[in-house]
Amino acid sequence: MDTDLYNIIQSNLASKGIESLYNKTSSTVLLHEHIPYTSYYFNNNQREESGSYIKVIDDYQNERIITNDTALDLINNYFSCLDPVKNLNRDTGILPPGVKMIGDNYVVYEKPPTFKNVFYYNAERDSVVDTPESMSNNLTIARIPIPWQLYIAKFNQAYYVYEVSMFFMNTSLLSVDQPLYLPPLPNFYTNATLCPPIMDNMEDVDRYSKDVSGIIASSYDWVWNSGSNHDLTEACLHVARQLKKDESILRNMPDDTYTKYFNGFSVSRYAANVSQVTLMLKAWEEFSLQDVCEMKWPNTSGEYKNFRSDHSSVTEHSNFYDHLEQYLIEHGNDAEDIHYIIEEGDYDGDDYLQWVVGNNLISVEKPWLTTYTYQTILDIIIRQITAELRINLTNYKKDVYSLVNFS
Repeated sequence: MDTDLYNIIQSNLASKGIESLYNKTSSTVLLHEHIPYTSYYFNNNQREESGSYIKVIDDYQNERIITNDTALDLINNYFSCLDPVKNLNRDTGILPPGVKMIGDNYVVYEKPPTFKNVFYYNAERDSVVDTPESMSNNLTIARIPIPWQLYIAKFNQAYYVYEVSMFFMNTSLLSVDQPLYLPPLPNFYTNATLCPPIMDNMEDVDRYSKDVSGIIASSYDWVWNSGSNHDLTEACLHVARQLKKDESILRNMPDDTYTKYFNGFSVSRYAANVSQVTLMLKAWEEFSLQDVCEMKWPNTSGEYKNFRSDHSSVTEHSNFYDHLEQYLIEHGNDAEDIHYIIEEGDYDGDDYLQWVVGNNLISVEKPWLTTYTYQTILDIIIRQITAELRINLTNYKKDVYSLVNFS
């Protein structure tokens, strides 16, 4: 069986309650689609046949075979979601190009490289003032080229979107082992999940059709037509944190500007400042679509919305407090007060820890070294939906066993 097809089916089986295609130590369904099989025993007679079949092995290594039309119907039914056009479990509407998978309460689709406008309001969401003067002073509009994008939209039983993730890719999705990257944009968590927008009224929520095409339209608008603010900016920092200057969208930035804003003490752990976001967007505008498709992009944090590190080794490091004076000075404390502040412990220890780690003053394991693939991300998404919506997943093994009576 083709490796990619095997991996896709493996992921889909996992979503339906089966851990693997083949595991002799437990009750397992072995799936073969249009693969010749040499022989099996039925009523003590050996038969030589080929076609579609499913072999079922119980805990005691008893075997039963489901063959031909019955096996093929089961295979087609449970793996129809590999071809969205054949999926009859969901109302789809008229699907746009690029739909990769329609699953239980999620849809995966891609979009080709394009230019998009990013509307970045440089204040936190609760501070946004929708007046012409405020918009003029605080709104940055950048027209940036973006590479291939892969979207995964989660929706509930009523066809309302409740979470959207967007990943960057260097090409169209060609393999389950293809890497997915973090878009370094405001309002994205580092696992590439978008912070949900606030809708003004129910009309904005209900104007999409209650089918998969409506989910796609709604999720795309969430990303590109809802604006962004300064609430969530950690993803922007990972252009500088993970990538070298000459391999990222900052490559054409003057060295003195880059040094001032994007290396060493200029990069915090959890939030970019307004200047960093604005400078990054302006630098991004200079590239072509071909440039961004050939460029490197940051890794995501996988299952977690933020990168996680074990900081116990940092606080126990012999040089941990060597940088405390510099930290206090940078945070606006008068030089004559620093000795007293240190002696009394009158500072935010957690913030100091993040400052030390974020500025690479003490070497720690970098959690962003892992590159996540489409298969890995999809497995994470399916597990999350199961927990979030408390869905009883279709049990492929149970349905197959219902056709077989073990003695």
